[in-house]
Amino acid sequence: MVNSADAALTTHHMKFTAHDDRVMSFGENTFDETDIDRRDDVERLGFDVISGKFSAATQSWTFYLSVARRGGLLHAKVHEVSDTQYVGRVTGGSGRFKGARGTVTLQNVQGVGRRVVVTYTLP
Repeated sequence: MVNSADAALTTHHMKFTAHDDRVMSFGENTFDETDIDRRDDVERLGFDVISGKFSAATQSWTFYLSVARRGGLLHAKVHEVSDTQYVGRVTGGSGRFKGARGTVTLQNVQGVGRRVVVTYTLP
């Protein structure tokens, strides 16, 4: 049964390509990176920051992602499901993204960057 609070939620979508800007390694298993986010690989939408850590136990990467857009930051935690595919959850945000919840998918595209799709709701 859907209550009135759930019915009032509006789903939002964010689609962009993240182009590498700067990368800094902190040893073999950790890095931080800034990206320039573009729509259709042309129009600049904003920026994102990724902090990545490799787990020897699971043999996979986990990323913490913050997407900067006018009016706020959207935060997510993403994990590797294949060499080119990552999935995760929106964990919150600030400003206009405060209280955001949802899902994130990233796909590496050789020579282009990462295609990112974020689907989220706000309280």
